[in-house]
Amino acid sequence: MALTTKQKHMLFILGEYYKKERDRLKKDFLDIAISKPVFIDLVLSSGLVSKKSRAVYKNLEMLEEKRLIYYENRMLKMTDRGFKRFRELEDAISPYLTVMRIIRAGKAKAKKSQTI
Repeated sequence: MALTTKQKHMLFILGEYYKKERDRLKKDFLDIAISKPVFIDLVLSSGLVSKKSRAVYKNLEMLEEKRLIYYENRMLKMTDRGFKRFRELEDAISPYLTVMRIIRAGKAKAKKSQTI
């Protein structure tokens, strides 16, 4: 069940949205969902996926066929398999994000840097 790069990006965006909303709500009994049009706008505005909305919709259909997402009452939700794939993506990316944060914060500096 290989995912294309664009599908991985879309799954990652959806997973990050879920994480942010769960942190904001802080209630386990509430479920989070997002409508298709709102998610497509979110994907297009993120800049990670530079496709037309129709192509994004087709990628959503592929994610649904792979049983990573599903629709309930016109709302987009992630399956357990989708959360598992999101966590795999997050684990693969987190070391790079950590290094970026450290360097941008100025915590890691070379003792002698040289400009040429």
